[in-house]
Amino acid sequence: SMDLVSVLQEHIQKVLKIPIVNQVLLVSGGIALSPSQRVCAFSAGTDTNPIFLYNKQYYLHPGNVAPLDQMVFDAGPDLPDMQAEVDASLMLPDTINSVMIRSQLAHRFCEMAQTEMQACERLVHEQHLQHQGFMAVIANMDDTVPSVKNSTEQFLNMFQEFLENKPHYLQLSETVQDVAATLATIPLLPSLVEQVPQDPMTSITSCKDIEGQRDNMSLLDWLQLRSSNDSFHQLSQICTRGLQQYTEEMVSNIQILLTNMLTSFTDENLRSIKGLPERFSGLEKLLKDARVIVQEQGDLAQAIHQNSTRASNLGDNSILPDLCASHRRQLILMQTNHKRIKDVHRRVVIAKTELIQTIYIRLKWAYGVECQMSILSERIHMISSGLKTLKDELNILQQTHSVPHLYLTAVAEVVRRRTFSHAFLMWANDLACQLCAVHSEEVARRQNFQTQFEGHILSNLFPGLGDVPPPFATQAPKSFDTKLPKLGVDDIQMLQDKVADFALSVSLPDLNAITQFFVSKSITNPMKPKEVERLVEEVTAMEQPLESQAAGSGYLATVLPIMDRGFESETDTEEFEKVGQSPTDMALDTEKRADSAQEKVSQLHQTKEEVQKSIVTIRNDLSSLKEWLQSEHNHVHSFLQQLTTAYRSEVDLKDQHIYQLRQEMANREEEIEELRKRLTLSLQAETRERELREQVEAARDLAVREATEQLLQDHRREMEAVRSRFRLMATATSMERSPSELSLERMDHQRMSLESEEVVAQVRAELVQERDRAVAEERQRWQSKLDHEIHQLKIRADAEKQIWFNEAMRRVLVEKDRQLESLRLHSVHIESECQKHRETIQRLTGTSGSVGSESSLLERVEALEAAKVRLEAELAEARSSPTPHGTPSHQDMSTSIALCDGDGGLRDAATSPDPARKTQLKEKLSKSTTTLIQQGRVSVGSCNIGDAVLVVWEENYHSYMILQESSTLYFLHPDSLAAMSLFPSSDGSPRQIYYCTAEVVEKEYCHARKNLDAANFTRLVKRIENISIRETPETSQPTPQHSACESLDETNTGLVTSQPVNRYNVAKGTKFYRVKVKPLTVLTHHSQSSSGCSA
Repeated sequence: SMDLVSVLQEHIQKVLKIPIVNQVLLVSGGIALSPSQRVCAFSAGTDTNPIFLYNKQYYLHPGNVAPLDQMVFDAGPDLPDMQAEVDASLMLPDTINSVMIRSQLAHRFCEMAQTEMQACERLVHEQHLQHQGFMAVIANMDDTVPSVKNSTEQFLNMFQEFLENKPHYLQLSETVQDVAATLATIPLLPSLVEQVPQDPMTSITSCKDIEGQRDNMSLLDWLQLRSSNDSFHQLSQICTRGLQQYTEEMVSNIQILLTNMLTSFTDENLRSIKGLPERFSGLEKLLKDARVIVQEQGDLAQAIHQNSTRASNLGDNSILPDLCASHRRQLILMQTNHKRIKDVHRRVVIAKTELIQTIYIRLKWAYGVECQMSILSERIHMISSGLKTLKDELNILQQTHSVPHLYLTAVAEVVRRRTFSHAFLMWANDLACQLCAVHSEEVARRQNFQTQFEGHILSNLFPGLGDVPPPFATQAPKSFDTKLPKLGVDDIQMLQDKVADFALSVSLPDLNAITQFFVSKSITNPMKPKEVERLVEEVTAMEQPLESQAAGSGYLATVLPIMDRGFESETDTEEFEKVGQSPTDMALDTEKRADSAQEKVSQLHQTKEEVQKSIVTIRNDLSSLKEWLQSEHNHVHSFLQQLTTAYRSEVDLKDQHIYQLRQEMANREEEIEELRKRLTLSLQAETRERELREQVEAARDLAVREATEQLLQDHRREMEAVRSRFRLMATATSMERSPSELSLERMDHQRMSLESEEVVAQVRAELVQERDRAVAEERQRWQSKLDHEIHQLKIRADAEKQIWFNEAMRRVLVEKDRQLESLRLHSVHIESECQKHRETIQRLTGTSGSVGSESSLLERVEALEAAKVRLEAELAEARSSPTPHGTPSHQDMSTSIALCDGDGGLRDAATSPDPARKTQLKEKLSKSTTTLIQQGRVSVGSCNIGDAVLVVWEENYHSYMILQESSTLYFLHPDSLAAMSLFPSSDGSPRQIYYCTAEVVEKEYCHARKNLDAANFTRLVKRIENISIRETPETSQPTPQHSACESLDETNTGLVTSQPVNRYNVAKGTKFYRVKVKPLTVLTHHSQSSSGCSA
């Protein structure tokens, strides 16, 4: 489970021979297994949550019938019906050995029942899994189709916006040459040409060309040096062809594909399987019945085994007859149960086969929807890729149109920025020098005072005197805009002169406003003489504090004067001296102060250089520190992302595990609830049974107690009466009694004992009768219940048989209609041939010299007249007979049968032949044929494939039939006549063979739909007369000849096609078989004359 899904797919390919490209793996909920993920990430692959495998190659099969390899599955062992074993065991004598054999047979019945039960449960479980797999496919489609729909709608909206902007793009493509002409008039500034060799996109040759054309190069020349000379023309053609390729028709095609996909997807008849819950409920009922049967088989087998063990231990042969009789009844019951459980297994197999076919149709539909989605996605992807490329080209085209305007705007922006940076740096440097001086003066004053006041006794009264002001704007900013081209106002003026049209549309910057702004912000007020003296004193007093601060805490870094001013005409000394300069006071009173100030300034310059070096070092350290912080930040960020991803994946796994546990808990709760219900029902049944048993025991005990008390009371009364009589006799007579009296008293005592015993026996008999009556009533009640259940089972079985019969009849009718259509076409062909022969006969009869002598023609006409008279006689005889008379042609009796269920329920007893007809047929058979039947070489009890049968001529139906001891009619198929070589005689009359033997190869179950009426029969005879004219001298050539009877059969076939009639001369509604046979054994065929055949 820790392996990737791709490893699982490779294992499936190795074991099941299914290529990886044809494998689709889904879990419950419709989630597809990605090959790059691990199997354990899906929490699947168990009995409760399996992984479903689908082979896409199965659904490429044409038609809606599942392939044969998909219909093959393990249906369980094919167990025998055990009828022969049961029959053999029933015939055994009543011995101990027979009892043991029957015990072993019962044990086999029990084991086979358990095997069948296991197979049925497995097949039902597989059907549930198949349904779950189908629902997983539907869930996957429910997730995929809306996503494809949304992406398609987004693409259509984007494509529609593109089509709306299509005229604008076409206009840009058409005007690209005008833009090229405008670019040719715009000069390339020399300061810009100097930077061209530094461009990595420019080749060495192009650089040399630029050096040679530096003075006269235009903007178009520079663009063409970067690409081919005709790039603008090619760009225009590419964009024009691309814009013409994408039209509204693509939108309509994609909308049609989307509509078709959604229509197929929303087909509710295929999204669900109607009646499947009822089918599963029926299967569960079947399994429940099968479990009852298996339990009954086990109880019967155990009872037989216990009886056999007890009989073998006792060794009493007197109990064997009753025991064997009981075992025979039990074996017959077990045989019946065995057939019932085999029928359950058969029905479960049929149910699974039908479910496979049903799910195959729906999975093929789902595969079609997936193919439609794939085609739609591929179409959208292809158009999107083309649109992306075209939009890149159109973006270049738009940039080409904006080159002149952006070029002028960029030149103006460069000039504006250079002017701004120059003025800003001048103002910032002046401001930094002035503020640095002010700050330094204030710091020096405070430090000077602090050196005097620090440690004084008054310092406690004035707290906070040690604070210094923070530095503000005491450091000049770095230089910027140093990489800009050296463009000025003269360059802008030149472009305005060369490109006057575009110059008017470009807004030029106001450079004077920029310079005036910074001039107004500068400090230009003159300094007074006192301020100059104060500045000199300040510079003198700054020497010691600056040196101490530079050596200590690096304070001079905060009072850095001018840095990187970037102007060659200005120096730091001049800028510092400029602070105290005024237009009115240009000279100092004493040279000494000036020299002292100059020395202090030079010292400050030295201090400045040292401080600058410290600043560079600090900046380098700060840069490295920033890089380290950035790397640490990136590392922490990536580690945080990894932790977040791991946390989320772990949370997902836990959620899936919790969900699975909840599902398992719900399933266990359902199982517990079901077991609780079953336990409650069983307890209730046991309670009822116990109560009933207690009631019966109580009633029996009460009856016995009452009878016993009654007997005792009667006995006491009798004894008291005897004692009273005895006392009276003792008092009335003397103590001496005669022997006769003693004997009388003894006889009375015996009579009373006998009477008491008779009363007890009578009570016991009544109790036994009451018990038998209660047992009989209970047996009758359960027997009635069993009969009712059997009746219900028979009703269901009859309904199922009727359904199967209707389906078989439907297939037979379809096959019959197909055959009738082929026969109709054959009849049309024969009619056309007959017409050709008629024309030939008329032409031959019109020209006497082309055929032969007139005498031969007259003889031919006489022969035809004789045949006509004979046919008219037969017609008159047919009209006078009670049944329609047909003369089908009969050839060699060999035919083919389609194996069909010869169930007795399909026979039509109303039209079965009477026994007299069978007797006549048997009397006409020869002794050799009767011998064959008696020896069993010819079957008269069955007509199945491979049986040897007897084909006889039946005059009442004017057809050959299969001799069978059955109420169903078996007619010989017309296609089998030619196989037996039954050709007509030389005089044109049919030579009919009375009987022959053949082997059955196929049979069809037929249904007579119309009677042969007189009108149709008259038309049939007229066709016979027309066909008899065919026999011209040309037909005497050595070609295969056809008798008039055979033509009659073909004509009759055409008649059935055009207007359905009954060719077998049976009543409407009759059901019979048509049998195809092939020659088996050449016997002596008894032929009869035509008169004998019609007798």
